[in-house]
Amino acid sequence: MLRRTSPEIAIPVTLTIVQTAIPDEDVPTALALHGNFPNPFNPTTRIRFDLPTPMRVSLRVYSVSGRVVRGLLDDVEHEAGYHAVPWDGRDDAGGVLPSGVYLYSLEVGGEVLRRRMVLLK
Repeated sequence: MLRRTSPEIAIPVTLTIVQTAIPDEDVPTALALHGNFPNPFNPTTRIRFDLPTPMRVSLRVYSVSGRVVRGLLDDVEHEAGYHAVPWDGRDDAGGVLPSGVYLYSLEVGGEVLRRRMVLLK
């Protein structure tokens, strides 16, 4: 028979449960401007961008000479998330633009992101 040589000791323990935020998988973690798809394109393409928080957004298409040919979004409030804006290869007046390289620019909160695309006819 075994004999205990020391008595049992009760140690009080305090357990604190802290709820931590789980990242929302439907909201991007950083501002991003993606390559348009398809590229090259004819006659339409989609320009995708990600917003980590609600922001005012401007999205414009430029000729390689730097002239604005189409304003797709002009200081428009967008929710956080993944966004896509179509472009049909037309200018602000509705005219069909010629084949060539075009630049697109996303302006958000003082930050400007740019990419290029090719319209082929």
